[in-house]
Amino acid sequence: MAQSSDNRVLVSITFGSLVKIVVVAALAYTLFRLAPLVLLLVLSTFLAIALQPIVVRLQKWGIRRGYAVAGIATSMCILAAIFSLFVLPPLVDQLGEVVKKAPELMKSLEQKLPPAIRMEEVGSALFGGGETSQEEGTATSAKKSDGGKMAWLSPVVSAGQTALGGLANFLIVLVFTLYLLVDGPRVYQWLLAFVPDHRREKAEATSVEASQVISAYVIANLSTSALCTAFTLIVLVLLKVPAALALAILAGVLNLLPVLGFFISTVPAVLMAMTVDLKTGIWVTAFYVAYNILENYFIVPKVYGNRLRVSDFVVLVSLLFAGALGGVVGAILALPIVASYPIIERYWLGEVLGRKVVSEHHRKKPTKD
Repeated sequence: MAQSSDNRVLVSITFGSLVKIVVVAALAYTLFRLAPLVLLLVLSTFLAIALQPIVVRLQKWGIRRGYAVAGIATSMCILAAIFSLFVLPPLVDQLGEVVKKAPELMKSLEQKLPPAIRMEEVGSALFGGGETSQEEGTATSAKKSDGGKMAWLSPVVSAGQTALGGLANFLIVLVFTLYLLVDGPRVYQWLLAFVPDHRREKAEATSVEASQVISAYVIANLSTSALCTAFTLIVLVLLKVPAALALAILAGVLNLLPVLGFFISTVPAVLMAMTVDLKTGIWVTAFYVAYNILENYFIVPKVYGNRLRVSDFVVLVSLLFAGALGGVVGAILALPIVASYPIIERYWLGEVLGRKVVSEHHRKKPTKD
């Protein structure tokens, strides 16, 4: 960069710098295009880290690493087979029954809502129906009557496509996870070789502590999701809510999303309970709220321990940003990454932020009463 006599600034870019800019732009574009696959790879890495202690324990018992990973893969296949044989058939039957009786359920729900709230008015407000003439209303009603059956087929096709996409992603994650379990130590040493010698000790310490946080998060999240599914299924079955199994599985899956998952899973459960009667809807609402309080203040602290000290506000903001950037998978991966930040700050940002800032951030906070 140079300044001419008439105060103009001249910027000169060498050919080598231009090549570097093009390469960086190409890599950024490639990473953007491969973002879904990268998210699945990160998810596989987290699962491999969570399963690593099991492999290490089996190795201590004298089992070779390859056989240990094969045993884990076999256990996963057995669990998948149990799900396919005992859970999937009733789940499909329940969803099919709900789709078949959808108009009847919607009519029953509408009758139990307050007079000021009607499903048609809600739909019109959401989708911009506005005021229509009597002729337009008659034509619309006729069109709905003629194509009613086909209209209910569309969600089924969409759900089937989503299920197939989810199955494909599950298989990709499973294969990546098993490969990382087999070859993980060698990949770790290969990546560690890029770190300069004077920083390698800090890199190793960071990876060890971050692995502990990620492992605690994955195991605890899967445990709380399983508990949520079981408790929700028992309550919904006792209250005779339609599609109890489907709603329980939905609650368990969405339980992987802290804070937001509770609100998203509550709405369909309450609406389905309202098709039984208003009292059932109130009981289901009370259960979801009570279980959310129980999980946040009693179950999660016991299961997670002190490894994930992240405030609800930070969790919510992280989920919103990560969900906008990476969808559901990105939102699930947000919390362990955010929870690993204090480790990175302690080892790598002390000189930038100052030792006083780091020490105050890591000062033990008072526990809640």
